[in-house]
Amino acid sequence: PLCSRGGSRFSPSGSSGSVTSSTSQAMEWFCAKESSELASKDSICKRASLLKQMRDATTTPDAKKDLLKQLKEHPAPAYGTTQAIYADFCKIKTNGELPLCTSLRRTAESKKMASWYCASSEEAKQGLWCRRSELVQETGGEMARERGRDGERARERWRESWCVRELPPLAPSQPVGVW
Repeated sequence: PLCSRGGSRFSPSGSSGSVTSSTSQAMEWFCAKESSELASKDSICKRASLLKQMRDATTTPDAKKDLLKQLKEHPAPAYGTTQAIYADFCKIKTNGELPLCTSLRRTAESKKMASWYCASSEEAKQGLWCRRSELVQETGGEMARERGRDGERARERWRESWCVRELPPLAPSQPVGVW
């Protein structure tokens, strides 16, 4: 359920590991590039290397403790930076069908569809789905800025602002379960 975990999202069974794998591929691609305008490339690549070691099954628990200490010295890059890296990676024709790239396309297409639908009529604009989308859009930037620093607090405020609201009763013509 959406309101039990505000930061959760639907992911088809078994897809999270494959997306993680393709995000690792994207970071390896980025770090192997000769030139980059990003001043933070070294830190991003060091963090990617540390995360790869953390995921390695042969890494001992003691080594993982050391890796965690090192990870604290290389915080996660800004969300927009990571998305830009992924977008550039997905522009390469051979990467287009990787789970990361299909996920990025699905997200972009979903935003276009929501925008089109909510602009299609005043009735649609006032519907629960469009009102929810608008709220997510309004608080999404705040959540992205606070992610890593204080993301849980932002998610909690979002959950409170959406889940505690009294929703209007369904009209007799509205089928239950359509959302």
